[in-house]
Amino acid sequence: MPAQRGQQPPFLTPGATPLRHAVERRSAAALFFLRSLPRALPPLLVVGLLAGGVLAPGPIGALCLLAIIVLFGWLLFLSWPALAPQARIIRIAVLAMMAFGVAANLLR
Repeated sequence: MPAQRGQQPPFLTPGATPLRHAVERRSAAALFFLRSLPRALPPLLVVGLLAGGVLAPGPIGALCLLAIIVLFGWLLFLSWPALAPQARIIRIAVLAMMAFGVAANLLR
């Protein structure tokens, strides 16, 4: 059911900034695509990228970890309004550790 004039689509965060609405609108298609994949495939891809990030030398490993950081950062941005403060801190800490992994891979 499309939103009526003056109403926002149901997937947009109420009262959010125009930037957030734009990101949410552009992300909708990608999220529907991810939802249509077999249930085990996205986690397996993340595990594969993580293994590549840990095992591959230098820039290749860094790119694998950077891909995970971008994916997790995007999902964190989308879920931010629904998260409790403790959950936000944990997710930011995970992104920071991954960024440390990228830096360590580049220094190898």
